[in-house]
This record gives sequence, structure tokens and C-alpha cells, in this order.
Amino acid sequence: MGMLSFIFRRKSVYSLRKAYDRLREKADRESDINKKIAVLRSLDQIEPTLVALEEQILSGFERRRMTNYVGDGLKRTKKMLKDAEYFSNMMQPARGEKR
Repeated sequence: MGMLSFIFRRKSVYSLRKAYDRLREKADRESDINKKIAVLRSLDQIEPTLVALEEQILSGFERRRMTNYVGDGLKRTKKMLKDAEYFSNMMQPARGEKR
């Protein structure tokens, strides 16, 4: 593995961590408690994968798969924070499910 590929891979993991931290701070400032809990749960599901990306040596395939998982989760969480309609649809029970 060349030095450039090492540098660029780490940069993407660091940018994912930075985006994760920003979303965590926005979630902490959220006033609606239900929305705050949903966003924090979503972020809690992403964090172990992000930590594994930072700390473990992974194959290229595993690194790409995990990076895509974290990136998609962060996009979903960001949309959840911005769009109230997306959040309200997410909180409705599924068909046949009782609350």
C-alpha cells in the first residue's frame, strides 16, 4: 500500500468522524425529546462501525463496505434532523403493529 493511498483513506475516515461529531452536537441541541432520542439511537448504531474503521486494519473491501454503511447512516440521520415530515413518517408504527 502506497503512502498516498494510506493518507487519502485516513482522510475519509476523519471526515466521517467530523460529520458524526457535528450531527451528535446538533442532536444534543434538539428541543423535541422524541426526535432527539431517535437521532441519538441512529447515531449509536453507527458509532461502533466508525470506531472499527479508525482503529482496525481492514481489507479494501471491508473498508469500503463499512465506509458506505457509515456514510449512508449519517445521511439518513442528517435528513432526519432537517426534515420534520421524514421524522414523523419514521415514527409511525408499521401496519399491524400496536403502539
